[in-house]
Amino acid sequence: MDRAQYHISDEEKIIKNPNDVLSFQAFWAGLKEVPEFLSACKNLKSLNLSRNRIMELPDFIFSFEKLEELDLSENKIKERIGRISCIFHPVLPYNNFL
Repeated sequence: MDRAQYHISDEEKIIKNPNDVLSFQAFWAGLKEVPEFLSACKNLKSLNLSRNRIMELPDFIFSFEKLEELDLSENKIKERIGRISCIFHPVLPYNNFL
C-alpha cells in the first residue's frame, strides 16, 4: 500500500510499516479507546476517529508533530483537552467536555 490512507482493518500493515501512515480513518468503528498501534505512526497528518465511543485520549495523541487534522467529533470525551489547540484543524463537536 502506498504512503497514504489507512483504515482500522489495516492494523497489521500499520504495525509493520508505521512510518508509511499519513492518514488513518476509523469513524463509526465502535472504538472505546484510541488504538495503541497508532502511537508508532510518527508521520500521521490526518486522524479521523469520529462517531465512536472514545472517552479519554492517550498522551501519544499529543505527540504527533505532523498532525494537521484531527476529527474526534461525536465521541464521549469528557476530559479537558486544551493541548489539542496545537493541532491545525481539530474537529471536536458533540463531546461532553467538563
